[in-house]
Amino acid sequence: MRKDFGRDLVVGGFRGYRWWRVGRAGWLESPFFGRNRWDPSSNLAECFILKHGRMWFYSRLRAEHQTGAPVLSCDCGFYGLNELPIEAAREQQRLSPWEVDPRDSGFGGLVLGVAEAWGRVLLGTDGWRGQFCKPLALFVRPKTSKPVDTGSVQKRYGIPILRDLDALVSEWGPDRQLEGIPATA
Repeated sequence: MRKDFGRDLVVGGFRGYRWWRVGRAGWLESPFFGRNRWDPSSNLAECFILKHGRMWFYSRLRAEHQTGAPVLSCDCGFYGLNELPIEAAREQQRLSPWEVDPRDSGFGGLVLGVAEAWGRVLLGTDGWRGQFCKPLALFVRPKTSKPVDTGSVQKRYGIPILRDLDALVSEWGPDRQLEGIPATA
């Protein structure tokens, strides 16, 4: 018997917190599994299965889902968190690499921001996974030992880059529109 998960229609997008890595020439890239570049206006999720190979090398194999990404039975789709991430213990970060202290944003090229998802979106208790997604705003702490090239990022994406985490949360953070909508993932 097939269990029917939340087929409610919602107009508009969902906002969530997520990490990016700043690449060359100000490109935002997926930070943890591959270095996929993000387009400024719209990105379509594709499913790639990480296959563990010899000596801790991973290869990516394309997976086709009948409905497209994301699907409940897979980890594919762009992610966004409902709440700011909390730094996890080192061993937990292998399983949940996005659990990094937000105050470290800008260190090592890793930046925290707010993204918006639309299209097919699976809602979970901690966030969502979406079919389409784009960056809306970034937070980079004021002082880092190796500064991120925020000028190139801002020129390429045309999004605000804030130096105050509270400003990111209050001005760009996820709306409370998720309250009352059933979680599906």
